[in-house]
Amino acid sequence: MRKRWLFTFIGLLFLALYTMSSNTHLMMDLLEKRSKVSSAFGADRSRYGDLYYMCFLPQYKSSNRLLENIKPDSVFDKKREINLYAICNSYLLSFIQTPKVFAGVKKYWQERALNPQSPVLDTTQKNILLLQVTERSVMMFLYADRIIKNFKPHAPQGPSDTLKYINKYEIPPFPLKEQIFSPRLNEALEFNLFDYRFITPVKELKATINHKFFGRISPGVVISPDNKYLFLSSTVKKSAISSSFYPLSDAQINKLIASFNKLYTHYKEVVGFDEVYLSIIPNPVTIVAPEMDTYNNLLPRIQQNPDLKVPTIDVYEKFKQARQPIYQYADTHWNNRGLNLWLEEVNKKLINN
Repeated sequence: MRKRWLFTFIGLLFLALYTMSSNTHLMMDLLEKRSKVSSAFGADRSRYGDLYYMCFLPQYKSSNRLLENIKPDSVFDKKREINLYAICNSYLLSFIQTPKVFAGVKKYWQERALNPQSPVLDTTQKNILLLQVTERSVMMFLYADRIIKNFKPHAPQGPSDTLKYINKYEIPPFPLKEQIFSPRLNEALEFNLFDYRFITPVKELKATINHKFFGRISPGVVISPDNKYLFLSSTVKKSAISSSFYPLSDAQINKLIASFNKLYTHYKEVVGFDEVYLSIIPNPVTIVAPEMDTYNNLLPRIQQNPDLKVPTIDVYEKFKQARQPIYQYADTHWNNRGLNLWLEEVNKKLINN
């Protein structure tokens, strides 16, 4: 009888763990709360950088990642009749906390490229669409038809139906299948079972021994030549299409150009945006260590292509000339300096509208 109760208890425990790990909304809340816990049962996942978390090399563990209290260099209080919409990724979703960082923007809306959302397009005001993507993810914009299908702004249906600013990124409801069988289930289970601060020293010791004595690190990361940065391996390895060194053909570039042009024409002529801008954020390795291989010149080949119809917000040259670090040492994102350099270029466009 005792064995039956024990097996029942274990079964219910694993069922509860599985159910909790399958719920993306719950896991996001749990991650945020446990990251703020200072005890041994807190989590380090978002504390020291996503690349540190992949390899646990202690020399890249820094509490000052220029992520705390994110503040823009400039704040604009004067508003004009401009609404800014951003189809973007975590470079904006995790950093933009107020529309005041954008010059003259009255309201701001942001969402991921392939998530099904339908914001309100207030035709009584000027509406600007920003297509923001990182260099490693630019190929997702080959799916222009899918983006068009998902992102369908509609006219207000009444006085209360207006553009709502998303201050904090909100995860849209997932289909029932993904709620039951989460595509990130293994990652969530690992977090719930093993991501506790009291286990971190053991992980760091193992990582140090493997690196120092066997020359091995996590296959997901690559160390920069000067040993200062961790890079996402898929942005460095030549065989990965998201790599800065992947040999992109002219045909692939032309397909991207055609897809961007299709989006530009659709959102200006069909949907009714007053302007559409494209901004591609360079991979960290593109700026920090281009000598690691032969750069495929994706950014200039797109942004300087005479066939590209979309006006660009180009930070490639500006980032190359930066004298101080603009990317985090152990994370895939930029730091406050990188954000503010980008905002300078965005606001130049907005001020002229």
